[in-house]
Amino acid sequence: VLFALSALIVPSALSAQSRDWSPKDRTILGDFTRINAVASSIDRVYAVAPNALLIYDPQFKQWHGPFTPRDPGALDRVFAGLADPLDNSLWLARPDGWVHYTPELDSWERGIAPGTVQEIAFDADQPALGLLLRTPSGWLNVPRGGLSAVPINPPRRLIRPATANDLLSSARSYLE
Repeated sequence: VLFALSALIVPSALSAQSRDWSPKDRTILGDFTRINAVASSIDRVYAVAPNALLIYDPQFKQWHGPFTPRDPGALDRVFAGLADPLDNSLWLARPDGWVHYTPELDSWERGIAPGTVQEIAFDADQPALGLLLRTPSGWLNVPRGGLSAVPINPPRRLIRPATANDLLSSARSYLE
């Protein structure tokens, strides 16, 4: 009889415990076999999969995340990423716009661009401008805190996402 009573009490206690965990104390396993974008800043490396984001802290050799936006399709067509030179947040390019993630606030923003986004960048001469988007009709600027992209003159000194060719060239020069 005592065994039967304990069997009834334990499952309800366990379900109450799991229900009371905060989201940061839970682990969600995701599929990170396909990485669509990688971006790095002075203190973190971002790895973006089609459904979630991981952050690596090289100082402590720890992974954080996964982090997922409220909109489950926001990361689906991401093709490039850049860490913001001012606040180390993450900007991502999609063919139809951009996604911005601020890890300190766990905040996600998403915007739609007029035209197909071909490339993202920052202007090294004006980093406070915000994200720059190149479309077939020219350059657009997504101001910090802005929700829409506005036309802008072509930037002078671009900070672009690294490509596989950039990494190979860097490795070759390092080995020579």
